[in-house]
Amino acid sequence: MKRPVLVVCLAVFGLMAGQQMLNPILPPLAREFGFSEFALA
Repeated sequence: MKRPVLVVCLAVFGLMAGQQMLNPILPPLAREFGFSEFALA
């Protein structure tokens, strides 16, 4: 019963960590391609 809970917790942690790594990169990348910062949101 504990294994599925562990898998879900690790998946959520991985998704949050990935999002936190992409947040500082996306606005300059969007400006480089000519999009506004809100176009990628």
